[in-house]
Amino acid sequence: YALRDARAEQRLEALEGTFQLVEGRIEEVAIIRGRVYLNFGEDFRQDFTITIDPRDTGLFAGRGESLRDIEGEKVRVRGWLDVFNGPVIEATHPEQIELVDGALARR
Repeated sequence: YALRDARAEQRLEALEGTFQLVEGRIEEVAIIRGRVYLNFGEDFRQDFTITIDPRDTGLFAGRGESLRDIEGEKVRVRGWLDVFNGPVIEATHPEQIELVDGALARR
């Protein structure tokens, strides 16, 4: 898979419905009604976002880093690309997300 830039929103939107590998820096971590949003830009309505469903957040606990602690970190995510308020990948397992300079998804 080609590594895609999280800042190339329009290019990512054109890849809707495909499995992609996206890399970028998390600008903000937001938790709204239990859903985690890892936003890669200042405008969540158009920027790339990783979402984590409330039912899946427990899988990310105990991995060494809190999801809030990865704000500002460069990450790589694998998954099916959708478009909702910009390009989005829903992470259902920690193995989908890795810190480029660390190890969120421990091997």
